[in-house]
Amino acid sequence: MPSGLKVVVSSLGLCFMFLATNVLSQQQCGFQDLVIPTPAGTSAIPTALSDTGAIVGNFQSPSTVGAQNSGFLLYRGVFTHFRFPGSLGTFIFDINKQGVIVGAFHNTPEGISIPFMVRNGLFTKITLPGFPKTTAAPVGINELGHIVGQLVLQGNASNGWLLRNGELTMINFPGAVGGTFPTGINDDDVVVGTYKLIKDGQPHSFKWQDGNFTTFDIPGPSATIPVQINDKGNIAGTFNEGGTDAHGLFFNNIGHSAVIDRPGFTSTEFIAINSSNNVLGFNTTATGQRVYFKGFCSPVFSVVF
Repeated sequence: MPSGLKVVVSSLGLCFMFLATNVLSQQQCGFQDLVIPTPAGTSAIPTALSDTGAIVGNFQSPSTVGAQNSGFLLYRGVFTHFRFPGSLGTFIFDINKQGVIVGAFHNTPEGISIPFMVRNGLFTKITLPGFPKTTAAPVGINELGHIVGQLVLQGNASNGWLLRNGELTMINFPGAVGGTFPTGINDDDVVVGTYKLIKDGQPHSFKWQDGNFTTFDIPGPSATIPVQINDKGNIAGTFNEGGTDAHGLFFNNIGHSAVIDRPGFTSTEFIAINSSNNVLGFNTTATGQRVYFKGFCSPVFSVVF
């Protein structure tokens, strides 16, 4: 992604301080390997899962000038890849139940990142009032068409934003000089993401609604990563206990959390969650290979911390 925009999809950190008792448990989940039918010699990285089961993400194909990045849609077994017309590269971040897709494109290798949406096959640039030439990316869209994203301003730090009915609201965690990075939004306009108090410091999580922030870290030195929040208020994410192995993480809407580890892999990380608590994620093998999965989780909370 050009011009220094750091869009976080699957590995950041978060801080959560719940008023309710926190509960941590191993979780019973059903997992199924996700097979994306890409042409030989290409690769695809999923980024979002809609309530209808549609999966979107980023598709890379080789060319004479290097890898070419496009978006893709996988729905009912049909794989389609696409690019914003005339763009050099296209990156996809989310899709809502109506099938509206949001992403960003650039026209030169070092050009600014320009946000856009796709609705019924029609590509449209997203205009951010007051920031017509600022590198930006929309990372989430809800069923009302409200869009949350990131943009880069002074000092190359990321700023969060919410575009709602043409009105732009900035989302910046107080004192986060290292940047604020929204990652998802639900139909109640609750936004989740991460922030950094110093430029290269550990990221912390936040939940935001109507100008009010809440932070929520798993206690200890772990880095906790929220990626999306669904309409039930459940949050999917990842946390790392200071080593290289990551664990899937599920927060329910009353502040309890559960660990999700898929047996046989060194790490489990979530990418997306929909309103049926269906999830997308990936596992890492001992040799470093990624195995993408989809699944359904129903947590049973048992261990208080």
